Amino acid sequence: MSMRKSLTRRDFARAVLVASAGIGGAVVLGSRASAGTGDLDRYLDLEAVNANAEAAGGLHPLLPSDSATLRSLVDAARASGVDPYRYQTLLKQYWLAVGTESAGIDLASWTPFDGVHANLGNLTNTFQFYERLQLEHRELQWAGMGGMVGPAFAGGLLDLDYGRVVLEVQAISEAMALVWREVDRVGSPITTSMGAPEDIAALLQVGHEIRPEDVMWFQGKVIAMSKHIFSDLIPMHMAWVHDGVDGIAELDRAGLLDENARTAWTNIASGTPEAVFDGNVRLLRREQYQSVGDQWDEAKAYRGSVGRSLTYLTTFAASPSMPGVVPPRESNPLSFAVGNAVVKTPLPDFNWADRGGRWTYINDQLLPVYNNLMKNQPELWRSTLAAPVSVRITEQRMIARLPDMLRSVLSTLAITVN
Repeated sequence: MSMRKSLTRRDFARAVLVASAGIGGAVVLGSRASAGTGDLDRYLDLEAVNANAEAAGGLHPLLPSDSATLRSLVDAARASGVDPYRYQTLLKQYWLAVGTESAGIDLASWTPFDGVHANLGNLTNTFQFYERLQLEHRELQWAGMGGMVGPAFAGGLLDLDYGRVVLEVQAISEAMALVWREVDRVGSPITTSMGAPEDIAALLQVGHEIRPEDVMWFQGKVIAMSKHIFSDLIPMHMAWVHDGVDGIAELDRAGLLDENARTAWTNIASGTPEAVFDGNVRLLRREQYQSVGDQWDEAKAYRGSVGRSLTYLTTFAASPSMPGVVPPRESNPLSFAVGNAVVKTPLPDFNWADRGGRWTYINDQLLPVYNNLMKNQPELWRSTLAAPVSVRITEQRMIARLPDMLRSVLSTLAITVN
């Protein structure tokens, strides 16, 4: 029978206040370290109630958020001989705090649903930290990939912001609807013979109903995914950087690694280039399927067809900030036959929120391109990672990318007659 202590939402809120007061009092009394060693039992068997990272702070509100206090608690747990599984959440929170402090992020106040501008510093620091990890540790390629594509992610969130957001969303959805209707007009009646694809149908249905609060919710959800990825994978990376295979082994004994993660770190530790890359691919698959898979499902299912419309709009507008990567609208364009002709549209044939389509794009585009950059274009690889993330975010804003995006759309649209 599990020994974990469950927590209701009311308990969670109450615990935040109690824990804040308790930790603050400990600091005032000058007994910060002793708060861990003298009261270890209250930090054992805790469930990671904020595992999806959508609430403020770390994994559990009872846990401190600074690495020094957490280290004292972890050392006490180790010295006591207690089963590592019992301090699983404590251990993960410790390595998470090491990561946030290294990245310049305040874990206690990290609140995704506070909005894009409140989280812009955290997003910037996250991606800069990922890039630094890669530059300092060649084997940590998952971090490098995340850091390299991160500015496009942040730039896209900024483009969906504040009062002009609904106008922008409606303008894009109207443009996409126009493409579909024009294709339908010049060909046979597609809407009756095959129907509009689900994503296009969603835009046609609710494109004009998207509200500012819908976009704000969507932004918060996506920022929470970024925090969730950090919270899930950075503790492993910090254990590796600071304690090597012993650190990973302790995470395993605590029940924090599944078979895929265990194999991933075994391969990374091997030092063999092919195995190292495979290990990082496994971590990336964990990110997409285990860390944020359910959250993308929730985003897609939000408020009827509104969620699917928003996730598809981001797929259409996406232009990953990795040199050489082709955007979804070009790599996977929606195409269909109209009589003797094949019409290729500038609309992506998948939705980023769908796990299968998302992973296919990652596997076909991001992974081989990143591997090629690292092996065959090391100067471009390094200079891209070393460039200031804040500058790269600005370069990824829609206004800066508009000429390239228009060229992309025009070059993709084609009708081929057999």
